[in-house]
Amino acid sequence: MLVKTVDFSYMAYLGIPYAAPPVRENRFKSPLPAMPWNGVYEANRTVQCPQSGYGEEDCLVINIFTPTPIRGRHQPRPLPILVFIHGGAFIRGTAPTTDMEYLLKHDIAVVTFNYRLGILGFLCLGTEDAPGNAGLKDQVAALQWIQRNIINFGGHPRHVVLYGTDAGAVSVDLLILSKMGAGLFKGAIVESGSATSPWSVDVDPIGTATKLAETLNFVPKDLDDLALFYRKKIVDDLTTVNELYQNSLSDGSVGFSPCIETTSTKPHIRQFLQESPYDILVNGKYDQVPVLFIFSSLEGVFLKSAQYYEQNFKERMENSFEYFLPGNLGFETEEDKRILAEAIKIFYYGKRTIGKDTMVENLEYFGDSLVLHGLLKSVEYHCKRMPVYLMEFFYKGSLRQYDPLYENISVAGHSAASEHAFVSSPITNYDDLRAVETFAELITNFVKHDNPTPRLTCLLPTPWPAVGNPQKMQYMRFDGSLMMAIRPHWRRKQFWDNVYKLYRKQLNPVEPC
Repeated sequence: MLVKTVDFSYMAYLGIPYAAPPVRENRFKSPLPAMPWNGVYEANRTVQCPQSGYGEEDCLVINIFTPTPIRGRHQPRPLPILVFIHGGAFIRGTAPTTDMEYLLKHDIAVVTFNYRLGILGFLCLGTEDAPGNAGLKDQVAALQWIQRNIINFGGHPRHVVLYGTDAGAVSVDLLILSKMGAGLFKGAIVESGSATSPWSVDVDPIGTATKLAETLNFVPKDLDDLALFYRKKIVDDLTTVNELYQNSLSDGSVGFSPCIETTSTKPHIRQFLQESPYDILVNGKYDQVPVLFIFSSLEGVFLKSAQYYEQNFKERMENSFEYFLPGNLGFETEEDKRILAEAIKIFYYGKRTIGKDTMVENLEYFGDSLVLHGLLKSVEYHCKRMPVYLMEFFYKGSLRQYDPLYENISVAGHSAASEHAFVSSPITNYDDLRAVETFAELITNFVKHDNPTPRLTCLLPTPWPAVGNPQKMQYMRFDGSLMMAIRPHWRRKQFWDNVYKLYRKQLNPVEPC
């Protein structure tokens, strides 16, 4: 399908199956190969995986976008590929199918795809019927499909760079650490999430599955009975109650998310993740590729007005702050938990009451504890072994979807950078246009050259060196213009370093019983 914009056109191939529909007995298992088709496949289908009571289980599709060759000139060589993995807290979201022109103008191809979400993608019982991490194995299958087929679309199968934001960022960081991801890409961009985020791994996946079943008035006899119950549930009903369950959580966890898989399943079942991501980072036993990390100045701007007001976050935090501590912290006693909660309250709020006058402090707390610290921890370990670039995305602009909760917030929030790569809102002023064009040039430079500033230009007048020394951690600050700095939000990072030295919970493989 030819897509035309005001001054650019590109080809869009939408909805190509990369795996078979994961239905019936395969609902929670690794993806199977897609069935071949006869004749010409009409690639114009858009679909989203089941979420919030709607969607289709036959959703494992890939979308490919390539610049239209200039008339009279053939593409001289295969194009570098940017593969974007969407976010949505592992429970919602879908692969973008529009708004690719600002990236494609730089002579790359872009690929997006769907993967299973929520309980369908991340039910993890450690059994043959539900071994875990089906959604991540979908991602591996999509990347393997790209390796086999992208040359037919003018892309280079050995020049693939991943880009993920939110849960997509966690996915990309986990793909770096997983043996299943080895050799499928040559670089990565990780925005507003990481493998060490508190919500990146479910600390008790069997408990998660059991609690959700209890909300449906079902008490399983064993894990096989539990898997069968979920396999027979109507998918729209299942994703509706999954959404309600996630909204009830206050410890930063998202319910069904990646798990550390047991090694006791049958040999034909491959494990995506066999150790804690933190332990893999510390040991350094993974394929090393260049990585560009991006965080927003106020990562806590992922909360929605509904959470902040309807779920009474402020009042609940003031009265019972310990229930809002990250779920990957472990305590020997409830008193230890209470003491830490009080220390964190003092660090972020002093002696102030948590309420309408502590908006920025609330957002800093959630952003630091659930996103920023984990991302900087991943940077700290990755940069010891491979080239790592780090950006703080400060520029807010006017492209973000409006939420009245943040009308007085003047800096960028969670996943804001990606909104300047896949531009879905009209650009109405020069500052936004310059920010979009600058960010597109940085990203595509990294895709093509493993370096965001291989040469200086009008848009990129400042060289961007790698992080280097993790105790100095130099980074680029982007507020419409570019400026180098060191030690991002260092006092807050060091505070959480000390918290995790004392209270990091050891994450273990799921143990079916």
